[in-house]
Amino acid sequence: MTQVINDNLQVNGDIYLKADNYVSLHYGNRGRLGATPSFNPDNNNNGLWLEASLDGNESGGLFCNGETLVLWSPGDNDILRVYDEDDFYTPKLVLNGGGSVGIGTNNPQSMLHLGDGNGGGYRSWMTRGTQVSWNTDNVFFGLKDEGADRKDAVIAWGDNPNDVLRFIFTPHTAGYPDGDEIMRLQPDGKIGINTSSPDATLHINGNAQVGEEYEWNQLTIYSRQISQGGGLILKDTHNDTLKVSARAIETEKSRLYINYYSEKTVQIGHNSATAGGMELYGDLNVYGNITASSKSGFVSERFINQSGGVLEQGDVVVLGESSGEVFYGVDDNIPVPTVDLTTTTYDRRVCGIVSEILIEQEPQLPKTEEMYISETQKEFPEKGQEVYEDGVKRLQVFSAEEIKQLDRKTVGQGQFGCMVTMGCFAHCKVDADIAPIAVGDLLATSSTKGYAQKVLEPEKAIGAIVGKALKSLEKGKGKIPVLVMLQ
Repeated sequence: MTQVINDNLQVNGDIYLKADNYVSLHYGNRGRLGATPSFNPDNNNNGLWLEASLDGNESGGLFCNGETLVLWSPGDNDILRVYDEDDFYTPKLVLNGGGSVGIGTNNPQSMLHLGDGNGGGYRSWMTRGTQVSWNTDNVFFGLKDEGADRKDAVIAWGDNPNDVLRFIFTPHTAGYPDGDEIMRLQPDGKIGINTSSPDATLHINGNAQVGEEYEWNQLTIYSRQISQGGGLILKDTHNDTLKVSARAIETEKSRLYINYYSEKTVQIGHNSATAGGMELYGDLNVYGNITASSKSGFVSERFINQSGGVLEQGDVVVLGESSGEVFYGVDDNIPVPTVDLTTTTYDRRVCGIVSEILIEQEPQLPKTEEMYISETQKEFPEKGQEVYEDGVKRLQVFSAEEIKQLDRKTVGQGQFGCMVTMGCFAHCKVDADIAPIAVGDLLATSSTKGYAQKVLEPEKAIGAIVGKALKSLEKGKGKIPVLVMLQ
């Protein structure tokens, strides 16, 4: 029966309504249905309760007073939804029993889910964070549980190779309707900075800097050899390419220019005391002067000691009997003579003054083969001839540790050494007991083993002259500087 009241209705107590389902509208600090009789939403303060339940066991409803507004849904998995009156098919906001909030979706998969659909890139671990989805595409910002007290911060996006993560700046100026893209990350792992089409793993359109001024900075690039496509590659506007790796620098089209557009000096090494050497494979063309602050002052050639003993710095040597059996250089076009100490006055076989032992270091390249060993070398095979991947034959290779132990001023039997054949040299053994030596005197071989003497018979000295004395020696044996000028 329906009762119609056409005036005010005042009830001095609770109103409890029951229809087909349970409904309660009352004022107080506790609810009436389901678990709400023990629910205390505002510290025992009274308020208006509106509750509804299907069976009286679980309820959903609203509690409101002047300070607190509480909404709750029935059961563990029930959902609280907010709709627009013009669209009761799609909820505008959803709060499910797991505490996830959805805006624009009725099935939030993350703690905050914005947009419709799950997105083809959704994964079950995308719970602690914010997810934005649009049809089959999505992006997730949140944490990924990796166990063992490890929660990784994650940005996950996309469901196909065309989806890109972009960083866009939207300046407050005209002319940027779509914003200004600063950086993008592509699904293939390529990163573009100031470019929308990166061609490499890291593509920077503009200047790049590593570190700050006056700081110790390092840029390390691990790659394969240049011949295998590795290294640092620089290109200019003419599409010429400069490739740099740990072992090589090469260009593809033109010459390699250093300081071509400036007048600066190219320096190799820190100072003369610690600087390493420099090896040149091929021809050297110099258009200008050659100067050296501490020049060697002489030209030296290689030899093999066949004297039967140890040669010392300053010894005057003559060609041995088996010279011309060992070769080196491009196409083996440089012979290495054997030498012996001079023992004859005016010996026309004179070939130079001993400088030091020949030292060649092993490059950081594997050996390719053992080279030809002459019959002369087989008599003293301490150091054989070896060739490496750079194609250069090395007559006598020492390790870094061996070099530290070497006496450079002596050359053992069968070892390779260097002898001065032209120029100024500070150490030449001379015998002034044969005749006093003055500055400018011509020197030739003598009968004193390994020593030079003053030329006393010029007509006999032709072809046996070692050079000119640069210091006097009145008597005795000793070493003096000389100008080597073999005749």
